[in-house]
Amino acid sequence: MAGPIAPALAESNPVGLQIRGNNTFSLYAEAGETVDVNFTVAGRYSGTADAVVTIERPGAAPLTCALITNTSPVGTACDWDDLPVIQTGVWSVTYAATSGPSAATVDWNISVQDAGTSVPGRVWTERYGATSAAGTASFSFWYQSEFGDQYKATYLDYNGVDSIFVADATGLRQPGTCDSVYESGQMPLGPWGDPYTTPMPGECGDPYKIFFAAPSADLPVSATRWDGASDWILPPVVDPTISAGTFTPANNTDQSGSLAFTSTNFAGNMNILVDANNDGDFTDPVDRTIPYYSAGGGNSFAFDGLDGLGALIPSTQPISFRAVADRTGEIHFVNSDVEVRAGGIEVIAQRGPNAGNPTLYWNDVPLVGEGTRCSTTPAPDGTAGIDSTGGVHSWADCVGTASNRNDGINGSWGDTRNINDWTYRPINAFVDVEVAVRGNLAIDKTVTNTTYQGQGNWLVNYEIGVTNLAAAPSEYSLADEFQFGAGYTVVGAPVTANTAPSGIVTNAAFDGAADQLIAPAAAGDPLVPIAASATHTYTVAVTVNAPGISSIEAGDCTLGTGETGTGFRNEASATGAAEDTVSDTDCASPGRPVVTQTKEVIGVPSQDAATGDWFINYRITETATGDGATSYTLNDALAYGAGITVNSAVASADPASGAPDPSQTWNGASDTTLVTDAEIFGGDTHSYVVAVRATVPDGTATTPSAANCDLETGETGTGFLNAATVSQQGAEDETDTACGEPAAVSITKAVVGTPTVNADGTTTVNYDITVTNAGPGNAEYDLDDSLHFGAGITVKSATATNTAPGNISTNTGWNGTSTSLIAENVVSEGSSDGTPVTHVYRVTVIATVPPAQASAAADCTLDAGETGTGLLNTATLTSDRGTGAASACADAPKITITPAGAPLANTSGSLANTGMDAGPLALGALALFLLGGAAITTAKIRRRQN
Repeated sequence: MAGPIAPALAESNPVGLQIRGNNTFSLYAEAGETVDVNFTVAGRYSGTADAVVTIERPGAAPLTCALITNTSPVGTACDWDDLPVIQTGVWSVTYAATSGPSAATVDWNISVQDAGTSVPGRVWTERYGATSAAGTASFSFWYQSEFGDQYKATYLDYNGVDSIFVADATGLRQPGTCDSVYESGQMPLGPWGDPYTTPMPGECGDPYKIFFAAPSADLPVSATRWDGASDWILPPVVDPTISAGTFTPANNTDQSGSLAFTSTNFAGNMNILVDANNDGDFTDPVDRTIPYYSAGGGNSFAFDGLDGLGALIPSTQPISFRAVADRTGEIHFVNSDVEVRAGGIEVIAQRGPNAGNPTLYWNDVPLVGEGTRCSTTPAPDGTAGIDSTGGVHSWADCVGTASNRNDGINGSWGDTRNINDWTYRPINAFVDVEVAVRGNLAIDKTVTNTTYQGQGNWLVNYEIGVTNLAAAPSEYSLADEFQFGAGYTVVGAPVTANTAPSGIVTNAAFDGAADQLIAPAAAGDPLVPIAASATHTYTVAVTVNAPGISSIEAGDCTLGTGETGTGFRNEASATGAAEDTVSDTDCASPGRPVVTQTKEVIGVPSQDAATGDWFINYRITETATGDGATSYTLNDALAYGAGITVNSAVASADPASGAPDPSQTWNGASDTTLVTDAEIFGGDTHSYVVAVRATVPDGTATTPSAANCDLETGETGTGFLNAATVSQQGAEDETDTACGEPAAVSITKAVVGTPTVNADGTTTVNYDITVTNAGPGNAEYDLDDSLHFGAGITVKSATATNTAPGNISTNTGWNGTSTSLIAENVVSEGSSDGTPVTHVYRVTVIATVPPAQASAAADCTLDAGETGTGLLNTATLTSDRGTGAASACADAPKITITPAGAPLANTSGSLANTGMDAGPLALGALALFLLGGAAITTAKIRRRQN
């Protein structure tokens, strides 16, 4: 027998039904009233977390209490007395574990007081997580809906261990929907687990508010919450309306489409009825009843066009729909994992025309026979509606075994199950929608081909099929409207033709705009006859310019808000003799080429010898790949190294490339926009040249790191860095950079001293090669050296070494003839203080000069036909800053032979027994032409691209 129902204190947990999990309570209080809040530890499970109680209220700061920990003794409390109500509205009181789902088990009491007297019926929650003490408890909750309906539910001899109380208009549902299943289910444990779930609060309409006492009559319809939002509290009972029904066909051949209607003062389960044979009822085998959940407001139901037997309903068959709500105030009480409900549940409507009604529904039939349950419910089937007075749908505690087995097989009837009880207020709110026959004609419109013609022009081909669905002849007129994207234009005159059957004359004046008639040939002509079940086919060919500056949306074939056309959209319409019109559209999007970019330094930076200014030229190319037209915006920013000053910057377009003229205000700094919305066609390349004049100061104002084209941490620029960014609709921006270094690399060569005639008759000559970097930027180079001695002079040996800085490796195999490379991949670092950096190489050659050497071959003058002269030597510099060459030459010494024993002609210039003349030898010097032509040096630098 059910125990006594615990009296409601204002407001507290029912005796024997405490909380230990996270719970949020709401209360309504008016300015001038006071509020008491108390949470007191009643017990604890092992492993529970600390708890925090939080109070949030309108017009005042939040309050918190963290006194309840996982070690607090029984009796520890978070307690507030006589909290003043500053502003009328809704408060929030939360009991929450600091981690995990549960904390200490507590009793709670929340009381709203007016002049010290408790005002019951002011406290509610939308989800109550409770834990049962030993034994069973009996208690009542009041459930309030957003549309005014209210129910009192009394739970008799209840023990749920840990259970959840929540109610809404859906209850258990099919996964991913708000469609109620109207039955109880097994939790996903054991072999009989069901997929059913319960919605989260608000997921399927607003949940019912659960009051712990009868809601106070002075509660307002709505109030402002602590967070400033408005919430309903006690609205009046209202009846729903279903109105404004319309149907939009999906096509012209069957009755699939979209049913739209409006539901007011309603959220819940309803039905879509289909009268498939249009005989005035919805009960025939071909008719359908389709469950539908309405969230309120505007509704849209996608009808698949099938009748009750699974056949597709043709458009020539009239049908009707009824969107009907046969119930309101629907509420589902889902008891999850409740071990004992020995006295059952009693539910009685409290308000409106249904007040006093105790009818309750349930369906546990699917659970019968699932598992070995140690208790059962006496009446598994309550679908007919049962008077719940005194308690129904009960199950007892198990005897001799545990009710709480938690395995999905054993345990009590409610263990690990979702027991679903529901009730509602019967109504009959509906709207009827009739769908008429859409004639005997059907039409099909298709884009058959799009061909790019260049310059943004596309040839678009369409095919239109007109079909007579009737078993008798009919007739029609055919029209076609171009609904192209914004900015698109028709090029030339469209061409129409009838392809099947042949012989139908089309309108020669058709233009798809002002004159949309295709057939008959002229307005006022007789309609085109068509045989029963026949199809007539037409083609339309039109050239359309889709400009590159048009938007992506203009061509995406999605008719957006405010658009009258898109892409190559085209709508064809066939109108029968009875003025019945069927239409069909098709659309294709024009292609858009992809713009790719390259950026390069033209040649290498060069320096004006007179002014010291540097000149740097860049080339930017934009290439469109693919069919169609598009547009781009080009920005170009100069990011030169610290200390480098831009004196002028000018951009120009290569007119042969078709590129538009750049902006005259561009300067690469405050204005970086070169061109905006430049149209470019697939296959084309636009080319731009940027010319910059800059000053690189001497000394330390520009450091090697600021000139080396390596953008290091903290630098905003380096060297002559230039970044171009191209932006195109529908594509990511592309940024490309090019950079040159202000490195001034040169080469010089000189004969060192005077060639020396050795005792063995050979001659030794020395040369110095100097590589100089006068700028702050680094340079990398290779050094070659070739001997071009006069005819008859032979090289006995040749060596090359680095003398400054002295640590550069040289090629030991160099010989000046078959092998010219002295050093490669040598880095010449830029000047850090304005002083040029030099590398010096010493070349030493020992050669044999024959006696009586011809003067022409020894005079350092390279005559016609000669490949060498004197002791001529040429060094070549190849670097990333350009190439250069420098030559040095000394006259070959004149050798004479004195017979043995004869007196020497010149003891200072001849060798005994050899006759070799050691007269004065000319010295080679850089950039000098000495008298007598004794020495020459030449230098020529050819810059190469970085």
